[in-house]
Amino acid sequence: EQRTTQTLFDALGRAVFELDALGWGTHIEYNATGHEIARYQHKVAFRPAASAHASAISHAELAAFVAARGPDRQAAPVQGTWQYFDAAGRLRYRVNSSTTAYKESSDTAVEHRYDAAGQVIGTRVYQMMGVVWTAPTTLAAAQAYLGPMAGAGRQATFAFAAAGGLQTRTGPL
Repeated sequence: EQRTTQTLFDALGRAVFELDALGWGTHIEYNATGHEIARYQHKVAFRPAASAHASAISHAELAAFVAARGPDRQAAPVQGTWQYFDAAGRLRYRVNSSTTAYKESSDTAVEHRYDAAGQVIGTRVYQMMGVVWTAPTTLAAAQAYLGPMAGAGRQATFAFAAAGGLQTRTGPL
């Protein structure tokens, strides 16, 4: 049996939706500068009426389905990756989680901190057990949501030489 993934692209040539052979759809969102900010999958498979296989639908049918439903990051249950960038285009947070009350041990958030030269000077990993991710749409909202967990994360710090090369990395064992 063949496994086919169908992909829809926007006017800029970026993938915005993927449908795998089993009917699992993945939405992909971008910010104004072109950074991928969200990739999430609804935990309900799409099945075309005429067939048990998602690969049986045409590209036009898939486009109509996605246009009718639209990206819905608040529809539960959803699992995925959300990324938040600062005004300088630097990745500040990457969250791998689901928007359901059932949490998995792999649900995490990673925070990146930068110095004035734009080099990463620290990362912090938050374990998100027991936290229902609401998939906020802005960096400020993500910071407010994750802020109370700041003291509980595993942290790594980085120091750079004057020439810019990594000099030391300090982190948990």
